[in-house]
Amino acid sequence: MEAQWQDQILVVKEGIQSFFEFEAKDDQARCIAHLLFKQRDLILTAKTSFGKSLIHQALPCLSRGSVVIVIVPLDALGKEQEKKISSIPRTRPIFLNASNMNDGAIQEVQKGAYTHIITSPEQLIGKRFRILIQDRLFRSHLLSICIDELHLVFDWGDKFRHSYTELRIVRRELEDIPWFGTTATLDRLTLSYVRGLLELSDHVQVIQTDTNQEDLTYIVKQIPIHTQKSFLGLNFLLE
Repeated sequence: MEAQWQDQILVVKEGIQSFFEFEAKDDQARCIAHLLFKQRDLILTAKTSFGKSLIHQALPCLSRGSVVIVIVPLDALGKEQEKKISSIPRTRPIFLNASNMNDGAIQEVQKGAYTHIITSPEQLIGKRFRILIQDRLFRSHLLSICIDELHLVFDWGDKFRHSYTELRIVRRELEDIPWFGTTATLDRLTLSYVRGLLELSDHVQVIQTDTNQEDLTYIVKQIPIHTQKSFLGLNFLLE
């Protein structure tokens, strides 16, 4: 089994080299191979510069005819992802949002016109999308559901983005599809909450990489009261 797993990782690395013209990191290749071949839920914790987006970007490239859904928290991120993915060979992404979520767009998605469906949690739990994910043909091509900034399920879900907590409804309807979450911030409390909300198995694969940012430094310093209005107490930042 170990030899087969290493062969699968090698296949992924060769595919990344072909499509993206650079060598994938070991953990990037492991994540992609896990979703492609093991087809089980996965959580990745990695710092901002790691290249987490490569994983969901590459999946349809390495599995022709497949589709991934990418859940993003902000429209700006959705537009950015759409632009980046559109430059990759054999891809055709669409960012579904309030301005273009209509019957025509859904029909195109249903027909398999797109490789990457980028959207918000609000759109995903909406009526039009719910009908789409119940379609057998569409489901047969759906490879994975990816949640960008997974920690927001916990940080925002119970406060002002209740659509994040309602993702559990979609999870139940698509429990046979592997879910993939990425974040740079995942403590034990957040992990436990996300596991429970999305009904992930206790044995869900969690890959944790080094999240230390060497170019960032934490400095705790008391600002004298008499300098608070003039900001003179912040001069140490320029020293």
